[in-house]
Amino acid sequence: AWSGVSDWDDEFKPICQMTGVTCDAHGNIVEIALKNRRLEGYIPDEIGFLSFLESLDVSDNDLMGYVPSDLQWTSMTHLDISGNKIRGIVPPLLCMMEELNGNGEDNVFYCDRIACPLGTYNTFGYHHGVKGDSCQPCYDETP
Repeated sequence: AWSGVSDWDDEFKPICQMTGVTCDAHGNIVEIALKNRRLEGYIPDEIGFLSFLESLDVSDNDLMGYVPSDLQWTSMTHLDISGNKIRGIVPPLLCMMEELNGNGEDNVFYCDRIACPLGTYNTFGYHHGVKGDSCQPCYDETP
């Protein structure tokens, strides 16, 4: 069940006016912000077709599956998938996206800046900043 205002099933509402969607002056989707909306299911691969997408925040939902590798085709600088049941590794080409969650600063690229690896955590769900919070091991064996 969706939490909060739900207008995504309104076929007459323009996409750029839907809850959590921000578009630029040309009608391109640049941000999707659906944090803590009780979303269930998977992040669709087709989200990678949103080539102008700069920010995706679907944190604190009940999403599962894998991080779509097609996100590499977006213009993302911010991705937050923390607080979900997403499994697997971060697609390697996504780890090489410059500016995504601070990746590429000082020519340093980490998959940890996209999502903490299995068996680790931090309050952001990913390595935050150049000298910020890194992913720490889970001592109770909980991913």
